[in-house]
Amino acid sequence: MALEISNNRDKQKSDRDLSIFAACKKFEELHPMEEQPKWLKYCLKMRAVRNENKNWVVQMRLLPKPELKPNQYWELEDDGIPMLYEVDPETKKKSVVICCGPPMDMEVFFETEVDLLHNRVTVIVDMDLNKLDCSAYEINCW
Repeated sequence: MALEISNNRDKQKSDRDLSIFAACKKFEELHPMEEQPKWLKYCLKMRAVRNENKNWVVQMRLLPKPELKPNQYWELEDDGIPMLYEVDPETKKKSVVICCGPPMDMEVFFETEVDLLHNRVTVIVDMDLNKLDCSAYEINCW
């Protein structure tokens, strides 16, 4: 019995991975890598869950940046990664901020429903990437 449960979990993980791969492939068809904002790969997060049709809903999401303190600011590094800095008011020393603020709702900029049985990917949400402002989103901290 335990072996069946393990195999079922492995299949579900495999199906999830296949769904994420299919969603990414569809995203790159619609938004070729060379046309994507350079910063996007550093900020996006992915989520895959089953829906009522037993298909996978795969979302690409962005986490809005928290409100900054008066002595904090964002700076875009040469490689396109936005970094949050804080200046000590007394010493004027600049340091990188690792974590700040409470959790916020993520913005879905691309969403698909992946039907593995019928090999079909349906786009539900597809925002114009040129309208996304890199200064508005948090970078990933994997």
